[in-house]
Amino acid sequence: MTIPTTILIVAMTIAAEPAQSHEQNTVYQQLIGKGTDVGDGFMALPSPSMPDGLSVTQEQAKLKEIFGDNLDSFTRQSVVADHIMRTDLVESGGKRVRTADFWCIAYGKLSVVKDKDFLNQLLMPGQDSGDAKGLSAEQLAPRGIKIGPSEQDYVGYGHVNYDLLKKVRLSLTGVGRWSSVGQSVVTAAMLDRKFLEDREFPNQWSPLKLNEAGGLVAGTPQPYMGAGVYMKITQLSSVSGALLIESHMLINEPFEWFQGNNLLGSKLPLIVKDQVKTMRTELGKASR
Repeated sequence: MTIPTTILIVAMTIAAEPAQSHEQNTVYQQLIGKGTDVGDGFMALPSPSMPDGLSVTQEQAKLKEIFGDNLDSFTRQSVVADHIMRTDLVESGGKRVRTADFWCIAYGKLSVVKDKDFLNQLLMPGQDSGDAKGLSAEQLAPRGIKIGPSEQDYVGYGHVNYDLLKKVRLSLTGVGRWSSVGQSVVTAAMLDRKFLEDREFPNQWSPLKLNEAGGLVAGTPQPYMGAGVYMKITQLSSVSGALLIESHMLINEPFEWFQGNNLLGSKLPLIVKDQVKTMRTELGKASR
C-alpha cells in the first residue's frame, strides 16, 4: 500500500526486525505522549483506537465504537468495503497543523505484515517525484547519533526529497521504529530536530514555481519541523482472518504552502480511498 502523500514520508527508515514490545518503541511512545516537535512546541497524536489484549466481546465493542452499528459494510471481504477517513486543520498561535486519521479492515495474515519487505512496500509514500534513502552509521556518527547494538534491528534514519502536490519541495530527515507484540504491529516515524540546519540532510521546504519552459523551480528554502505518524495493525479475534489497520498523522502545513487553500485536505480522502483498495489487494495476494 502507498499511504497518502507525506503521511509516512520517513517510514522507509524501518529496519530489519521489530522491537518485542510497543513500550520499547520510543518513537511511537513519544508520538502519543509528549508529541512531535512542530517548531515552537509539541503536538501529540491520539492513542490507538484498538488496545491490545481485549476479549472477543471487548473487541467487538471497540469495533462498533470505531465503525458504528453498520459494521458489516466495513468487514465484508471486498477491496472496496467501506473505510473511515478524517482530516482536520488545527490552527493555534500562528501554527497550522494538518491531521489525518483512517481506519479500515483488510483480510490477510499478520505474519505477512511482519515481513520487512512487505511492510516497507505498504509504507513507502506515493511520490510524484523524489528520492529516498536510509542513513548509515557512518553518516549518523558525525551528527552525534549512535544506534546501539540492541536497537540496530528495529530503528533507522532516512532522508527524502519530495515534491508535494507540485507546490512545495520538501527535504526531510526522520527516525522510524517498529515493534511487534502478540497480535499487533506498530510502525512510527517523525522528523528529527538534529537535522534542522544540517548541510547534507536538512529539514526544510521550498516553494515551487513553473519556469518559462514549464519545469518546476524551487525557491528559497525555509527550515521545517512538524511531521509524525504511526500505524497500528491488529489481528482481530472476533472477525476471522481480518486485520484492523489504523493510521494517525500530523504534518505542519504553513500558510505559504497553499496560501490558505484546503488543497492537501481535499486531496487526502480521494488518495486514501484508492490506496486502501490497493493495500487490501496486495495483502490478500501476499497471504495466499
